[in-house]
Amino acid sequence: MATESEIRFQFNERKATAAAAYLIGRIGRSVGRLKLMKLLYMAERESLKQFDRPMIGDAYYSLPRGPILSRTLNLMKKPEDGEGFWQEHLAAEGFNVVLRKDPGIAELCDADIQILDHLLATFKDWHGNALAELTHEEFPEWQDPRGSQLPIETRRLLRLLGKTDEEIEESGADAADSERLATRDP
Repeated sequence: MATESEIRFQFNERKATAAAAYLIGRIGRSVGRLKLMKLLYMAERESLKQFDRPMIGDAYYSLPRGPILSRTLNLMKKPEDGEGFWQEHLAAEGFNVVLRKDPGIAELCDADIQILDHLLATFKDWHGNALAELTHEEFPEWQDPRGSQLPIETRRLLRLLGKTDEEIEESGADAADSERLATRDP
């Protein structure tokens, strides 16, 4: 029996930066890393649920404090490890992410902004710990990694979001097409 290949979306540092900056700019100059990560994960999840596509295209993991976007979290901790767009616009200050320079919204589509605005309207005043608890209780894809980390398989996440096998296969094909385009020689 053939096993299904994992769906891997193409990570977009520019969109991750623009989405993070959009949230930070509407919350304040600085946002705690935990709160920002939970909001970005929720945005990614909602984009998959509503539009069958990710907003950022990251890899998903369960960590003790809830689900995360792996590469985005790495940028939050060590901005210098990215391609430079994040570091140009955002900085790490302790456990906070600070807006250095607004990248604007050119990287975000109307649907992205709609999702981010909805999350801000609902969770702007929530603390990071409360958002982490919410993701533990409300997001069945999160599994307690017992002090470590566990990958959240995209196919499983899509199934939990109510996607059909056909929709999941289409998402996988779209992800593969994006990967081929991104790695094609100019």
